[in-house]
Amino acid sequence: MTRRVAPVAPVVMVAFVAGLLSVVASCKKTKPALEEKTKLVFWHIQTSDPTKGIIDAAVKRFEAKHPGVQVEVVPIKNDPYKTKLRVAVGAGQAPDIFHTWGGAPLAEYAEAGAVADLSGFMDDEWRARLLPSAMALCQKGEAVYAVPQDVGVVVLWFNETLLKSEGVPPPEDFSSWLESIKYLRQQDVIPVALGNKEGWPGAFLFDYSLERMLGREETSRLLNDPTQWEDDRVIEAYGKLQTLKDAGAFQEDFNAAGYDQSRMLFFTGRSAMTIMGSWLLAHCTKEMPDFLKDLSLTRFPQVEGGAGNGTVLGGVNSAFAVSSSCQEKSIAVELLRELTSEETLTAWAEAGRLPAAFLDEPPTGAPRQWLDLKKILDEADSLACYFDQSFPPRLAEKHKELIQRVLMGDQTPEGAAKAFAQEAKALQSETGMEE
Repeated sequence: MTRRVAPVAPVVMVAFVAGLLSVVASCKKTKPALEEKTKLVFWHIQTSDPTKGIIDAAVKRFEAKHPGVQVEVVPIKNDPYKTKLRVAVGAGQAPDIFHTWGGAPLAEYAEAGAVADLSGFMDDEWRARLLPSAMALCQKGEAVYAVPQDVGVVVLWFNETLLKSEGVPPPEDFSSWLESIKYLRQQDVIPVALGNKEGWPGAFLFDYSLERMLGREETSRLLNDPTQWEDDRVIEAYGKLQTLKDAGAFQEDFNAAGYDQSRMLFFTGRSAMTIMGSWLLAHCTKEMPDFLKDLSLTRFPQVEGGAGNGTVLGGVNSAFAVSSSCQEKSIAVELLRELTSEETLTAWAEAGRLPAAFLDEPPTGAPRQWLDLKKILDEADSLACYFDQSFPPRLAEKHKELIQRVLMGDQTPEGAAKAFAQEAKALQSETGMEE
């Protein structure tokens, strides 16, 4: 989508169409270079402040440093973005620069030749600033297909004031969490706000349960070969979703509500807890700053005897790729450099987000919860990528669909494991490849 905008010289009319085309082509070749202006199209998912404003400010700084470049910024909401980008890439109309979560979807674009390898544009100093765990989700071998800006960790958020008033301590393991949920329900308090309309918030519960039981190495084995999903431990992880639902953990409309509704249920004190990524802090800072005094967090509850109790579920929440069709890749990469600069990422941290880079100085304006999130990330034995970003898109959608069905009681744990394994086998057969 890179465009050059310049006036076209008058064309002398001729009798034949061939001659007309020849003249127009000639005029295009002789555009005055000094009047040209490069236009880059940039898609991202930050549709509200403070993060939208931080992106806008970075773009303005970039344009000031590159007066011959104009950036058309297109913010798109998270869930529609995925479909819109896939359609654009498939039609050969990808934006020059676009948001990605890394992982399997980015790898698929790379295999299709839709994204540029950025490794030749990145110097050692820039690479050294970026978190290795985040970079690992944006590259394949030595090839770098996106530059990470933001990482996320999924935690159990809780209303500290509400829990103290009910005499409920933050849960450390699944059993104590379940007891707390049952007690809160008896007190007519919604224990856990869940907005599972899109499937991914509920998937956090399953992903964490499986990671806690199996550990990173064994979970990775299953993720790399999901045809083996009919595993007793996978079935047990699905069963934990049923156990939570049967204990009354969630509000009645949890599968119809979105993340927007669930976080407001939590922010307004109508629920005691919620499972969500670190980005919830930025939303609280913007939407309900008075709630910050009550907001606390802890690690997702451990599973007794589990091999993955030191694992943190998370991943790249925001990275930026350059389309292979971009005509000005070196200029586009300079925008990526600005989006991951010290100035941009310091503002990012002060908004409550976790930068995918080492900062020269700790942010002075970050809320106290940011330090708690950073500590959980720093102390983690390993960072496990969200499962829907580990699977190919087709399996990611099936994963979220089955989570919704198990939580609703429309699918048994055994049936869900079997259905997912069958989908994985079908995909493997159709592609002739091991997914």
